[in-house]
Amino acid sequence: MNGLMINGKGLVILLFSLFFGIGSGECFSQPVVNKPCDGYAHVDPFIGTSRSSSITKWGNEGGVYPGSVAPWGFVQLSPETRVGDSRGYDYSDSSVYFFSCFRHLSGYPSGSSGGIFVMPVANDSFRLNRYHRPFRHREEKAEPGYYSVRFSDDGTRVEATASERVGVFRFQFPQGVVPRIFIGGMGKITAKTGRVFEGRSMAYTVMQFGEDATGQQETEGGLILQFAPSAGGARVLELRLSVSTTGMESAENNIQIEAGLKKELSSGDLFDRVRKDTRMKWEKQLSAVTIQDAVSLNRARKKIFYTALYHSLLLPWIISDAEGNYRGSDRQIHRVRGRREFGEFSPWDTFRSLHPLLCLLFPEEQREMILSMLDVYRERGHLPTESMTGDHSIPIIVDSWFKGIKGDDSVFAYAAMRKSILDTPFSKADRKVYLQEGYIPSDHPESVTRTVEYSYDDWALGQFAQEVMHRSADARLLWKRGRYYRNLFDPEELFMLPRKAGMAGKEPG
Repeated sequence: MNGLMINGKGLVILLFSLFFGIGSGECFSQPVVNKPCDGYAHVDPFIGTSRSSSITKWGNEGGVYPGSVAPWGFVQLSPETRVGDSRGYDYSDSSVYFFSCFRHLSGYPSGSSGGIFVMPVANDSFRLNRYHRPFRHREEKAEPGYYSVRFSDDGTRVEATASERVGVFRFQFPQGVVPRIFIGGMGKITAKTGRVFEGRSMAYTVMQFGEDATGQQETEGGLILQFAPSAGGARVLELRLSVSTTGMESAENNIQIEAGLKKELSSGDLFDRVRKDTRMKWEKQLSAVTIQDAVSLNRARKKIFYTALYHSLLLPWIISDAEGNYRGSDRQIHRVRGRREFGEFSPWDTFRSLHPLLCLLFPEEQREMILSMLDVYRERGHLPTESMTGDHSIPIIVDSWFKGIKGDDSVFAYAAMRKSILDTPFSKADRKVYLQEGYIPSDHPESVTRTVEYSYDDWALGQFAQEVMHRSADARLLWKRGRYYRNLFDPEELFMLPRKAGMAGKEPG
């Protein structure tokens, strides 16, 4: 990992640099500075957990969550304070419905909601999506890799921490409170032993308690497990969980390998050990940038900056198990060695600024992501894309390559990128008209953005064709198409404006 030291003016330069496109320079290969960083202390996971006054097509929520997660972690343990169409966590709320543990898509609409549910239950009136427990924000804490809250009805406290593939809860029940915990959202639950429970819905899920349950009750969506109360003083109970795309055994191995759990399941130091290890990981990643300025003057700006950096390191996430296995896009099990496999790519959301940032600060992880994208091509015949516009895996790979972060061999990488827009030019329904007209006509949806983005992808691949592959004919064709955006540019309005079909070379109308 690289280090970068900036002063107040340098912060502006760095933020500008996050929007760099295709570049020709190598990433930094040596740290600029090697000093302790206080970035961890400035992260506030509650930023973005409420709603903005600005309404957009996708709503006005931040889509982020305050719960515990490791850098690029596959498991995330976070509270949800509302259910229904606006599920997830909102800071304006004052009660928790449950904790969800998996697939929090940070920054997306409803990104603070997830699957696989856990919740301590205070009475016998539990019903999923109706039961909730009150809390006060002054008794809630969140920092990278750690979350805690104390419920104000009976004083039960919940703490959560996580490594990349393993989540750990620690529950503290006051004296006199019978420990009851709901687990659900994992399909049909099987009790492997009195303390180990398995299910499969979103993924293969294993939950391991620190001791045997004394009773269990089926309820809507899962089980309520009961444990022996304390004979005196508070009652502490630990729960470890892991998910895997490949199988139950792999989920169990994640706990054994990643959490280093070689002792009996009742060992009580696992939570603190995982929390400490994850904090060290976050401190290391956040130290990629050290800001030197007047702390008293710029504390608020540091909080904004480091929280944004923190949020930038949550997606894509690691999908390979601790031993290297993962389920690929072809639904088959594959294995990587000497690196991690990443998934949940959304190139339209990330090609502009996230991946250039990773190139600059985290080249090792960026290389693993490029290799993972090419694995997707091997498995299903095309690079990662999504429901949005463009083929933006291409500029991600090209930009990385020109900055010295190379994935597979260039011939294979070019074949993967070329297939998207040259070998199968009509792979998207509107590409045919794009090639015929030199733009997307206005009677097609999102005509301007699709034209601009297709042009950019063509230009980017042209750079690779010329500079890396030395295929001038391909480059000339792609560069010609890379200028198609000009067909929608209005020189008087200085805007890209939609056109009807058959009007290339005429004034927009």
